[in-house]
Amino acid sequence: MGLLRRSGFNQGTGDIEVTRLKHKGRRNTYILQLDGWALEVLNDYLDNVDNGDVMFPMSVSTHQDRFNERAAAQGLEGYTFHSLRHSRVTHIALRELERKGVVDELSLSKFAGHLKVETTRMYVHMAARHLAFKS
Repeated sequence: MGLLRRSGFNQGTGDIEVTRLKHKGRRNTYILQLDGWALEVLNDYLDNVDNGDVMFPMSVSTHQDRFNERAAAQGLEGYTFHSLRHSRVTHIALRELERKGVVDELSLSKFAGHLKVETTRMYVHMAARHLAFKS
């Protein structure tokens, strides 16, 4: 089942509707705005591939297998497909800290699908430590 659909993607703004089925037993749909480089890559892909409304007609396990193959080819041992989820949440926290100096933990928690804000605070803490280390 495709959870990313062309009909839920704005190729101009980079807004994409994302659906998570495994969200503590309830469906969760939200809008994510792609960064410039990701928007460029996705637009290029969509210009060259026609899968109907489904963007990526592969199962989650196929995506995981391909990720694992490419990570191994790059020497990235120990990285998993699931680690991308954690990296994205940390990246959003980092970006918010750089732009605003503060993170809306409740919104980020909802985006990540965390039931407790305390779980999200771990990512915000990692982002803050990264910024402190850079300066």
